[in-house]
Amino acid sequence: MKSIVADELGLLWLATSGGVFQLDPLSGIFHQFTTHDGLGNNHFLARSFVTFDEQILFGSIDGITGFNPLTVYVNISAPPLVFTHADLDGERLDKLDTGIEFTHRDRNLAVYFAALDYSCD
Repeated sequence: MKSIVADELGLLWLATSGGVFQLDPLSGIFHQFTTHDGLGNNHFLARSFVTFDEQILFGSIDGITGFNPLTVYVNISAPPLVFTHADLDGERLDKLDTGIEFTHRDRNLAVYFAALDYSCD
């Protein structure tokens, strides 16, 4: 952890070398934000934060990242899962409508699925 600051709701914001984390100290729940969420950089500098006009500003090797913590949206809904295929001892099984029968010689079952999440927030 490089820097830590609390917002007006009591949530803690931690700048690290792996992005920014939001911690709810009451529930103990963390949420991580990285370049995949819009940060310009994941590597922040030690003791480099400021709060100004409802903004939290963290310094990084590429400049300053600023945000209003009251407008940060965390998607907590689980996306639907869809079966894509399975492998039984290295052989692909695309349809499992009738189930799978195992014998004493079967050793490995791998199940593959996709999470259908198309949000870009």
